Amino acid sequence: MVSYRTKERNVELAILGCANLSHFPSVDHLVRTCHSSKTLGKAPNAYVLHAEHLTEQEFNTLFEEAEKVTMCVQVYNTNFRELRFPKLTKWVSCTDGPALRIIGNDYLERVVFNKSIKFFHIHGYPYYPETVQIRGNMRLSSDTIEEIASIFHTFRFFKPRIGECALPGLVKDLSVMNCRAYYGDVTFGTKLIGEVPTRTGHVDGCLVVENTLLNDIEFVRGFNFRPSHTCTNRIIGNKNLCISASLEAHLKRQMNITISDNLPYTCRNEVSAHLMLNIVIGLFFIVISLMAVTVKMYALK
Repeated sequence: MVSYRTKERNVELAILGCANLSHFPSVDHLVRTCHSSKTLGKAPNAYVLHAEHLTEQEFNTLFEEAEKVTMCVQVYNTNFRELRFPKLTKWVSCTDGPALRIIGNDYLERVVFNKSIKFFHIHGYPYYPETVQIRGNMRLSSDTIEEIASIFHTFRFFKPRIGECALPGLVKDLSVMNCRAYYGDVTFGTKLIGEVPTRTGHVDGCLVVENTLLNDIEFVRGFNFRPSHTCTNRIIGNKNLCISASLEAHLKRQMNITISDNLPYTCRNEVSAHLMLNIVIGLFFIVISLMAVTVKMYALK
């Protein structure tokens, strides 16, 4: 039996409609009540819908009929394959930042927008450069990327890269760095496991190597870092780390970075000597192999 209090609450929600989103006791209740609504939210509000609390079907059902939305939506690290906003033509952000963020969804292949969609910031609140962020969704199809770029060509919008992964922030396993491009900061853990990456690419994020036990980060040379102006890039306090002069020069050409309090610069001579020794040993084995082949050829004659 439904209690009087519950009935009273449902009447209140029915009167309010789907404009005052903060009145809903749960996201589930919001979906059940507003799945056919043409208007969701009203300005100003600070409502942020976190997609991880919904299934893919629930999420798409909520926005299936919506034509005007005033809220922020964050779709982070879900297993969704498709997001749909087919009838939505006006989207006003909340007071908490960009209207829509779709980041780090490894299975996401398609995002469908109405071609007439327009995004707006709420006036009187801090200005956020981007109203929409779609980054680090590694399976996003090239067709979807081109369609999104076409729809958002009049907005300040960064076109997603094909095959771009979202980095977890703290990298403990190098095996996660096997994508064509990366979105997020590269911050190495105290110890790293996994093979050195054989694939490199663009990194839209900061580089932080601080107080680790690493002794070699030469592999970062292959990555093309594009940190934002807010990054504090640094390689400091790594007691076992010897950085070659060429790597330091390379990183300083790419970004504003602080490199200090690692092994003293004299370690570079040891690194160079070790490298030269490896080259000499390699050449020695090549010569021996060629001599063995030559001797074998003469023996066959």
